[in-house]
Amino acid sequence: MDNEVFFLGKGDDYDRAVFGVLRDLSGKLEVHGLDLETVVWASDSSCPDQPSFVRFGRLAVRKELKGKLTPEEWKPQLASALIYDQRFRLKRRLGRLFYLSSSIFLSAASIWILFEVIYRVLPADLGASGRGYGYLLLLFSLVMFLFVAKATAPLMKRLRLRADQVAVEELGIGADLLAVLKKSSVFISVQE
Repeated sequence: MDNEVFFLGKGDDYDRAVFGVLRDLSGKLEVHGLDLETVVWASDSSCPDQPSFVRFGRLAVRKELKGKLTPEEWKPQLASALIYDQRFRLKRRLGRLFYLSSSIFLSAASIWILFEVIYRVLPADLGASGRGYGYLLLLFSLVMFLFVAKATAPLMKRLRLRADQVAVEELGIGADLLAVLKKSSVFISVQE
């Protein structure tokens, strides 16, 4: 993993120009309290296709796109990332809370039901085979946890799409966003 880290106030002209676009957008979108300290040009595929703000004042951007887009072409994606991070923060947190609480509830309920079924069906003296049923309960709870994760994933995708829509509505950058997404997808798919 060969990531480049750009600290604000340092870096090359391209990095500073991208940050200038971000600073202008935060003023236009009335985003206050943006504590951006570093931009990470990430080379691994775990970085999302669109720029995203990560913990500790970092903006993660795909390294494959560095220099491929002009600083002005970053505007639509950075606007969407700002809206997603700043305006939809509460919705994202509530979505995660719903995911976690429903996963715990469904896992506990399924374990309780499964335990009741196993307790009534199996003989009282299980011996060493009882451990296998414990693993079955653990596996079942893991499946329930993953099921809830799959069920709540569309919420986060809808929030990302809604951030794109808000950016288009407020800044009038619909054609620009579409062109940049097409252009960036070409560079990313070539690298992978």
